[in-house]
Amino acid sequence: MSFVDIPNSTQEIRGDIPMSFVDIPNSTPEIRGIIYDIFATYNIILLDRKREPVLNKIREEYKYLKLPDVDDEEIKIKLSSLFENEWGISLEEVIKGCKKDGIFSEIIKCLEEK
Repeated sequence: MSFVDIPNSTQEIRGDIPMSFVDIPNSTPEIRGIIYDIFATYNIILLDRKREPVLNKIREEYKYLKLPDVDDEEIKIKLSSLFENEWGISLEEVIKGCKKDGIFSEIIKCLEEK
């Protein structure tokens, strides 16, 4: 058995991958949950364009947020403004956390290209 196969352990417990998405400054579990929903939705759409209607479900869920389309040329600017104005959270910190945790690679790549 290797170190990573320790029963009942997680990457966070073993310390081999910092779970930095949960360490986003100024965030709470509720805010991270919303960001997770948004990024997961964008990621799904980027992986399979047939799933684009799912964005409307997220928009219905979070009516108070103005979520840009995936193809919006200003998606990074709009998300940055949204996160900063709504929660006081830096989009760059969210991107760093996602990259460190290896999650949402498609939307991260998309945002870095903008």
